[in-house]
Amino acid sequence: MRSDAFSLRASLSAAWVACHESSGRVTTPPACARTEVMPLNEEVLDLYRIERAVFADRPWVSSIMVTSIDSAVDIGGTSGPLGNDTDRALLGLMRREHGAVIVGASTARHEKYRPSKHPGVRLFVASRNPSEDWDSELWQDDRTTLVTTETAPRPPAHVNVVAAGEADLDLLEALREMKRRGVDHVSCEGGPRINSAFLFADLFDEVSLTLSPQAVGGTIQRAIGDRQFDPRRYALASHGVDGDWVFLRYLRRRLSKNGSL
Repeated sequence: MRSDAFSLRASLSAAWVACHESSGRVTTPPACARTEVMPLNEEVLDLYRIERAVFADRPWVSSIMVTSIDSAVDIGGTSGPLGNDTDRALLGLMRREHGAVIVGASTARHEKYRPSKHPGVRLFVASRNPSEDWDSELWQDDRTTLVTTETAPRPPAHVNVVAAGEADLDLLEALREMKRRGVDHVSCEGGPRINSAFLFADLFDEVSLTLSPQAVGGTIQRAIGDRQFDPRRYALASHGVDGDWVFLRYLRRRLSKNGSL
């Protein structure tokens, strides 16, 4: 247990109270206990409609994830049941706000990714050992790009490719190539393996975390995998509450020139 666990709990409690007092809303039962369609919480979504920095050498990278209160990242193999309507709307909003998405190939398969309904959104699918259904709708769309190593087997000629790194994916070089192809912002949708790789390389500029009011139990897969790296410090940029779901947005605290935070 990290030493700041109680301060985090206090922060979440304060966020909860502040949001409910400011909105005047009464807490509603969890979405999984309701059958009616609930209205989206635009106040929460507005927290993500922001202007993000444009870097010269690589895209701004945002991570978007949802976890249960016991840190599970899926129910029955997919993350969808953990979210509510506002969380699912946030996923689409982040795609449109960034204009590009990067996701691990395994997650793309399990979540049954398809080309975006929004024509301006590009999809980058990362895999060191690509073995995909190249004839599927996803890979027939010219907005989909494979991100892989320089030594990996090449897909059919119709598939766009970003090759970076030899035995392992070089995410920084991949991002630089994405920048050269006109990508200024990209939203990372997981899964745990690619989240861990981005954190290891210290490339997440923003982390958006939805805390779901569900406990899943069983053998839990963490949102960031189990790769070891030095602690990364993030600053809480905004928080919101929709029913029993808590929405947290963090920004990376970069070191100053003298090495201080």
